[in-house]
Amino acid sequence: DTAGSLPGGITFKGPLELKSIFLAQKDAFARSLSEKMLIFALGRGMVDSDHVIIDKITADVIKDNFRFTSMITKVATSFPFMHRRAPYAESQGK
Repeated sequence: DTAGSLPGGITFKGPLELKSIFLAQKDAFARSLSEKMLIFALGRGMVDSDHVIIDKITADVIKDNFRFTSMITKVATSFPFMHRRAPYAESQGK
């Protein structure tokens, strides 16, 4: 069964309908994916200051025609990722 529903009550009957839903909301999808990618890359949840970074990454990805490689590059070169700290155990050589 490939049918499903999204938050807000939007339903779809298969992957093609799901794709059309995402294409109709490309900016929101890019923002959500950027946020999830940054969370994964940082290994932590979002903090208030991350929202500015997400705005910038999303704007750059939209400008670059929604290229996934652009998103990866922007996340990997973002300030929070470049200046993240190692967890305590890792920094102690454990």
